[in-house]
Amino acid sequence: MANVGGTVSRLRLVPDSNDDGPVSKALRSVSAVPGSHDPFDEFVATDGLRLRAVLIARYGLEIGCDAHAEALAWAWQHWGRLSAMQNPVGYLYRVAQSATRPHRRWRSRHSFPSRMPERWHLDADPMLMDSLGELTDAQRVSVLLVHGHQWSYAEVAEVLECSVSAVTNHVHRGLTAMRKQLAEEAT
Repeated sequence: MANVGGTVSRLRLVPDSNDDGPVSKALRSVSAVPGSHDPFDEFVATDGLRLRAVLIARYGLEIGCDAHAEALAWAWQHWGRLSAMQNPVGYLYRVAQSATRPHRRWRSRHSFPSRMPERWHLDADPMLMDSLGELTDAQRVSVLLVHGHQWSYAEVAEVLECSVSAVTNHVHRGLTAMRKQLAEEAT
């Protein structure tokens, strides 16, 4: 339990290569053609994948992938404007937040899934997924990005458009809450 951060790092979302479901197709289509010199393709291959990780951590798999697709569609349409921005991923994060409004209107609070679909190869403990679901959105996103995707605190702060100290607080409080909840469930 003291190694909650190490356990979270096993939560990488990797679609099954034999799966032809819509989510797997969407995730595979995000990867740009290797060696492409198109600036938009390079952006999608690097920053687009980072954005997807943030949105899935924030909204769960289904809504996160939908928001990611909406954000990349917006990015394609407005590439000239977006490419000149200092923090394009942070801006697209806000675009994706707007895209999730219809989902948030019908539910007072979206829920982080307690388990992922079988076709995703995750060796995560269901108790861990439940404890992630109990965190606030900011804590869950910060913990998953820092410990699950090995982002630096500065990278998370840049995307979420907050200070590094705020990310530090979210990670610390999130891990503390997870340790407490996992310790209670173990007894």
